[in-house]
Amino acid sequence: MTNKELTNIQLIPFEFAVQVTCEKCVCKITKAIEDAPEFENKNYMNFIKNWNVNIPTQTFYCETSLPGFKMLEILRRSGLEVRLKSAGNPSHPAAVTEFHDVLKNGVVGVVRFIPLSRLFYVLEGSFAGLPDESNENRYSVSIHEFGDLSSPPYSCGPVFALEGVCDGLLGHFTSPTAFYLSNLNMDMSRLIGRSCVITRTKYGVKEVAAVGIVARSAGVYENPKMFCTCDGLSIFDEQKLIDKY
Repeated sequence: MTNKELTNIQLIPFEFAVQVTCEKCVCKITKAIEDAPEFENKNYMNFIKNWNVNIPTQTFYCETSLPGFKMLEILRRSGLEVRLKSAGNPSHPAAVTEFHDVLKNGVVGVVRFIPLSRLFYVLEGSFAGLPDESNENRYSVSIHEFGDLSSPPYSCGPVFALEGVCDGLLGHFTSPTAFYLSNLNMDMSRLIGRSCVITRTKYGVKEVAAVGIVARSAGVYENPKMFCTCDGLSIFDEQKLIDKY
């Protein structure tokens, strides 16, 4: 991602859970940001603004033109445990789709629907398992009418397109690991509970690569959770278990 691309992206608020315990941890985060090669000797403050670390709540807040997955990567270079908690304008509904290898093809990932305003959103996706075959693959993201994953993709129904609500086909991407789509017009209140489908096109042949459900997620400062109510694990220990398995 080049500096030119970064300057054309709107600043978006993000909140991360960071396992900070003292000022030395804060210095590690500061150094990770200042030394990030993504800025190519440019002033990082052109890309990250109003950032602060709260030691008592173990949170990092910022407004950035970087995609959330890239900001997460930079913060993890500090050597600290980091999790993305929330993103987007808290006055409007945020959403997320998690992909749990429903199709048994090894594809897992997440797509975040980040609100810029009531009807305009940014989409960020991160995946593992999508085929990486140079320029032969092209992927698309679409919303489908039903949130039924019992027999995907057929149970997901047709592409859901309704004027003023959603265009159905949200966009295309080529990277098998991450994508970023901006300025998408959608009414999220009408999309919660429907399915999100990732389709792979290779040499003109289409096949569904991943399916998931669009679910409501927390906006910035709306997610105070630090421990899982199911097992009492901190979100940092919970992520270590996920990474292990």
